[in-house]
Amino acid sequence: MPTIPRIVHHTSGRLTWEEQHLIERTRKMLPDFEFRFWTDADNEALVATLMPEFIDDYRNIRAGVVKADICRCLYLFQFGGIYCDTDYKFYRRPDDSFFTHRCVLGIEEEHNESVAGPKLGNAFMASAPGWDFWLDYVRHVFSNIRGGITFTVSVGGPHALTRFVMGHERYRKEVTLLPAIVLFPKLRFLNLLSERTPETVGVHLCW
Repeated sequence: MPTIPRIVHHTSGRLTWEEQHLIERTRKMLPDFEFRFWTDADNEALVATLMPEFIDDYRNIRAGVVKADICRCLYLFQFGGIYCDTDYKFYRRPDDSFFTHRCVLGIEEEHNESVAGPKLGNAFMASAPGWDFWLDYVRHVFSNIRGGITFTVSVGGPHALTRFVMGHERYRKEVTLLPAIVLFPKLRFLNLLSERTPETVGVHLCW
């Protein structure tokens, strides 16, 4: 089975000082990883290369977060590695066993009424390259857009990802789901701190 390469992907139109600090902190924590920062132009070029049939739809998307929801999946398809938001704070290196999986996703909420079960997060995702799940999911996102869905999390965000994974048994069997405490622990004290155990890899600060 393909394994997850040691690459970290980030994307943003503009980084705050706090985000720059977090990324630099992550680089120091993972000195043997390759880091790739994707600009808006890079993202559009990637869509044009991998999914040219949707490039006009992509260019017409007004919400930058929806574009990012699409492109983070394409990074993982094309190159593999870890995608994380610029406000994701690592507490420790992932264990070596983490990289032996085809795909790693984290549970963000143990129960969410909108998805009638656990909700997956997309602020941290990891995958081996070349897995067709990602292209199928992006096609699904564009079908949502063409279908007139406008609620961001339901277009290509966590709700959409959760429903797609849970609704496709073949893919679900190949995804390693980690409990919330590992990748998406609950925030505390005005989102400055989080719950934390020795298992916890990091936290999405939700800035």
